[in-house]
Amino acid sequence: MNLQTSFRTLLGIMMTLPLVGLAVAQDTATQEKVDYKKVIADYIEATGGEAAHKKIKSISAKGTISIPSAGLEGEVQMSQIADKARMEMEIAGIGKQQVGYDGDTVWQVSQMTGSEILEGERRKQVIRDMALSPMLEIEKLYDSIECTGVEKFNDKDCYVLVMKSGDDEPVYNYFAVDSKLLAGTKTTVSDPNIGKMEVVTKVSDYADFDGVKMSKVSTVELPQGMQMVTKMDEIKVNGDIDNKLFDLPAEIEELKEESSSDK
Repeated sequence: MNLQTSFRTLLGIMMTLPLVGLAVAQDTATQEKVDYKKVIADYIEATGGEAAHKKIKSISAKGTISIPSAGLEGEVQMSQIADKARMEMEIAGIGKQQVGYDGDTVWQVSQMTGSEILEGERRKQVIRDMALSPMLEIEKLYDSIECTGVEKFNDKDCYVLVMKSGDDEPVYNYFAVDSKLLAGTKTTVSDPNIGKMEVVTKVSDYADFDGVKMSKVSTVELPQGMQMVTKMDEIKVNGDIDNKLFDLPAEIEELKEESSSDK
């Protein structure tokens, strides 16, 4: 699991909150363009190298999630093997939110909005965000990738890689010029409950896990100056994960049965 991009999926779960549109000012990119393949290759090398990334067969993580200004705190955990993933969080006053992918069905279960099978752009976004080693297969996940230049992001000079798939919203990835690490992302997520919202995620606190550097902390900018902070206290690479963890919840199985009977 690419923990950096998986935080976008976490925010997708959080969109059950009464949030409004988010606008974050960004500097205009300069014309210092480079081949996007070099930016990605440098990132892979800076985080441990291609061989180390290819050794990853599973990732699990546990941590905390909070919105300090609202006094909200909770727990979050993620698990992934090849082509399967599950994430869930629980925050006091909001309840439990879950999202998963069993290799076929992408689903979401929320105590606030109910159960749903995700389709279209939302389905593709979850699958991309939960890819086990996305930078190794980035050209399979997106139809086009372009380096548009260097831009200031979180006070760092960053190469901007714009990734696009079909008619979906583009994803902007910011790679620090000096460290070569991913500094954060920007994209637009959609939810039928509140519509579209621009999401800016800043990642930090990289540490080595079984030879691969991963970010332990993400900060998502929320409206009215709020922030959602996720801190992973425990990350395990290639640990044992029970495959049953990725089974569809009963609510989702019922939705699939209903959908089949309607056809």
